[in-house]
Amino acid sequence: ADLPSLLRCSVPVVIESSGILGDAPNKWSFEYLERHMDDVDNFFVLCAPARSEGRFEYYDLKPEKNPCKFPVSKTNERVEMRFGDFRRKSAESRRARAAGKLASSFYLQSAILHREEEE
Repeated sequence: ADLPSLLRCSVPVVIESSGILGDAPNKWSFEYLERHMDDVDNFFVLCAPARSEGRFEYYDLKPEKNPCKFPVSKTNERVEMRFGDFRRKSAESRRARAAGKLASSFYLQSAILHREEEE
């Protein structure tokens, strides 16, 4: 199947070697993203507690999504933060885990923005 038809499907897909990202994978480092997204107010970030060991649980607490009424408890916290704060907190957590300590995990949930370059 061609890439545009796959992207219109409402199912997850893995796309490899499509070239759709252009040069982005070669340019997008944390430094690059922080430099270019410094003026964006906030992003949504999922925070998983240290006991989750870096795993994020996904769930929908709406009753119609759980017709069998399984017990579901909220474990992640969704917070807003600037990209620089996300980067700093993620790095602190990685360092703590590398030192054998328990630490929260952070997942940037917002989509990356597209901006036209001004001429």
